[in-house]
Amino acid sequence: MVQTLLLLLLLLLILINLHTNVAVSERETEGTFQTHCRTSSCKNPVVNDPDLEVKLLYQIDFKFEPDQLSPVSTMAFLGEDILILNKNNGTIYRIKNGTMQDMPLLDVNVANKIERGMLGIALSKHLGNIYVFIYFTESNSKDGGEPIGNRLYRYELFNDELVKPKLLLDLPASPGPYHNGGALSIGPDGYVYVS
Repeated sequence: MVQTLLLLLLLLLILINLHTNVAVSERETEGTFQTHCRTSSCKNPVVNDPDLEVKLLYQIDFKFEPDQLSPVSTMAFLGEDILILNKNNGTIYRIKNGTMQDMPLLDVNVANKIERGMLGIALSKHLGNIYVFIYFTESNSKDGGEPIGNRLYRYELFNDELVKPKLLLDLPASPGPYHNGGALSIGPDGYVYVS
């Protein structure tokens, strides 16, 4: 069950990155999707289930380099709000009422070579608190520095800030920059699962 859930989450993240984090309603025209898409290989999404709808919730303008995926690694929903992670610069931004907040909720130093960076997020509500679990490749200095570990932290969301960081898991970042995992999920048992 957990393996299937993690595989589905991974597939969802791959699809999000392949479509450069843009989704549009199938009722919109081809031209609209092509306008939002940043690569020459974009195609309209195909929805085969009449009970499903794909629509644009928020458009993020990033500078895309040739042969580079979107820097947005994943997202989490907090009610109607969306928390998005930027893999390369270690930031988490909150989108409230369709508007991205000016300041990030969090900005940490990440090693961002290849598959390293800000990689995973999961949310949990417990006794009136909102806990935000973050998995990232922590750097010894500014973004892009040498990695010191793949780490899982727990933060509390309080007054639009992520506070009280607590290191829960410290994994090695070696031998290389590939396959660092990072997908997070809160299981029905209340435990945090990391892949």
